[in-house]
Amino acid sequence: MAEETTKKRRRPAGSRNSFGSTRQLPSGRWQATYRFEGHEFAAPTTYDTKRLADTFLAATRTDIERKTWTDPRLTKESFKVVAEEWLESNPDKRTSSLARDRSILENHVFPTLGRKQIGNITTGEIQNLVNKWAKDQAPSTVGRQKTCLTAVFSFALDRGKIARSPVVKIKLPGVKKAQRHRLSADDIEKLAAAVGEKWSAAVYLGAVTGLRWGEAFALRTQNVDLDAGTLTVVTGISRGKQGESTEEDPKTDAGSRTLSIPAALVAVLRDHIEAQKIEPGALLFANRHGGLVRASNWRRRVWVLAVSKAGLASVTPPLGFHDLRRL
Repeated sequence: MAEETTKKRRRPAGSRNSFGSTRQLPSGRWQATYRFEGHEFAAPTTYDTKRLADTFLAATRTDIERKTWTDPRLTKESFKVVAEEWLESNPDKRTSSLARDRSILENHVFPTLGRKQIGNITTGEIQNLVNKWAKDQAPSTVGRQKTCLTAVFSFALDRGKIARSPVVKIKLPGVKKAQRHRLSADDIEKLAAAVGEKWSAAVYLGAVTGLRWGEAFALRTQNVDLDAGTLTVVTGISRGKQGESTEEDPKTDAGSRTLSIPAALVAVLRDHIEAQKIEPGALLFANRHGGLVRASNWRRRVWVLAVSKAGLASVTPPLGFHDLRRL
């Protein structure tokens, strides 16, 4: 009789309540499971003791009540999947900004983090990636790439895919302000001659007006009033999704502006339009097909060679079109 009573009182290892349950596995470890919104979830690991399994359930229940709980199914999505979703989440994002962010992700982030589950990426992994960038990239470039990484994890946090962002207290390399070379009038003359007749007017335009490359190379004949001596910036060239050149409105209202230009520059532009036989409405500086010039191609095929020919290749940091304004 005593033996029968003992059998009646014996209960299987484990416990259950309306929220979750624990059970001991054949290995001796403990598993915790819980139900929420009609779905059953298991703890991400097993535990040495029942107390630890119960602690996990209590903490999870608290997270649900505080609305800080993260669906573990979402945290299993790969970083690349979440990043692609982030890229498509803002239809108002400028094409150039979208192309820049995609380039950062594909070239500098996906190779390391792309296949990892978004919920398993640690702060240490982020810091290691940033340190890797810092070995051969400028501090400002590392900063831009870290900003992109931060945005992806902030998006994941907002969408309930992670409980917290691992991009916290990340140390970045120090940024030292570069001492840019100040070009002389003689330097400008040499560069204008070195780029060739087709592009020399662009060099003078950049030096006199301070226009950015994308603004100068988006100008059309109707944007320049040679009789009035004015020039109006209405668009700029940006990089598209596939690296192609596209026209975009300025980022701010201040970007659209009308500038007065001196008589000497008026004469240069007038000669340029006549010599290049530029038709009304056409670009002042176009590729051989009359379309938008691609910045990377122009820099490699024209600008870098011209800088070298002008005897300025040793200048550090390397000269860019925007340095023309430092006359």
